[in-house]
Amino acid sequence: GRALLFERTGTSFPVLTNMMGSDRRIALALGVESLDDLTRRIESLFSELTAPKTSLSDKLRMLPLLERTPVIPAVKEPETLDLALAHDGAAVFLLCGDILNIAGLVDRVHRAGKQAVVHGDLVAGLAPREIAVDYLRSCGADGIISTRPHIIRRGRELGMLTVLRVFAIDSKAVSNLGKETGMGMPDLIEVLPGTIYRVIARLSRELPVPLIAGGLLADKADVTAALSAGALCVSASDPQLWDL
Repeated sequence: GRALLFERTGTSFPVLTNMMGSDRRIALALGVESLDDLTRRIESLFSELTAPKTSLSDKLRMLPLLERTPVIPAVKEPETLDLALAHDGAAVFLLCGDILNIAGLVDRVHRAGKQAVVHGDLVAGLAPREIAVDYLRSCGADGIISTRPHIIRRGRELGMLTVLRVFAIDSKAVSNLGKETGMGMPDLIEVLPGTIYRVIARLSRELPVPLIAGGLLADKADVTAALSAGALCVSASDPQLWDL
């Protein structure tokens, strides 16, 4: 039934009744789309707790591989994917695709013997909801990149490598990084632009997860400076940087 608000109660306090009188209102209060979503999240949590930890060990094994891959190819157009696959590295960041071709792009990455880490925010046709992460996982994605902590959290629930992408546009954004990290606790944080070396140095000391530097990297000097500042590796869309 309807929620009722009584303002004339004889006191200075209004009274609200039946606030949770519908499934929709309960879902809104719990921050989910529906109660079925909540059930799915609880089931996923129990599955993660009780399942063999192979996915976690796989992720831990992948971090040294990334460390030995100073530049991760970031593919913005499907046409450049073959060039990225020829690169001698462990992973490819897919910053392109749509709901019709993303599975095929991921398959091409796998056939080249590499890990496919998909930027979920940039896949055309996907809404910024947790179910989008489930879809990408069903397409074979090994990892998820996103600017949204709830997307990162869902990726962790599914055992994916998670990369929280943040834009260090001002001091407030940098200060909020600790809060955002706590909300989603990613495996890696990608800081953009990758040329803000002093910020990278500071964050590499303060944050509990490794950093990737990305954006505005123009040459070898930029890559070297970012790595020297404390980044685990960098991501770059310029093919000339992929084989440094």
